[in-house]
Amino acid sequence: MLINLSDYTNKTSGRYRDSGNYSGEWFLEDILWPKLKDTNEKIEINFDNCDIHPAFLDAVFSNLISKYKFTKSGELLLFKCNDKNILMEIIGIIIGAEFKTFGRVFTKF
Repeated sequence: MLINLSDYTNKTSGRYRDSGNYSGEWFLEDILWPKLKDTNEKIEINFDNCDIHPAFLDAVFSNLISKYKFTKSGELLLFKCNDKNILMEIIGIIIGAEFKTFGRVFTKF
């Protein structure tokens, strides 16, 4: 399954819904989590052609783990982005959230 973020917007807003229409909270709760909870299929998220707000990424991936207790990031999520800094930021957020939430890291990259 593929999610092209640019199909929804070319610029994300911040962490919470009150920061704009395309917040991390919106993406996690309305787009990503409904797809993840109903499948064991890999989901590729393409971040290309979209200006990504740093708080957007933190809201999506730290809350995916801390709020929803998601432990299959390395098994089900694939990331596509020409900007390697965004990919490294996502990995750091996931590892940090897993360690803080569970006391260890479940993700295998």
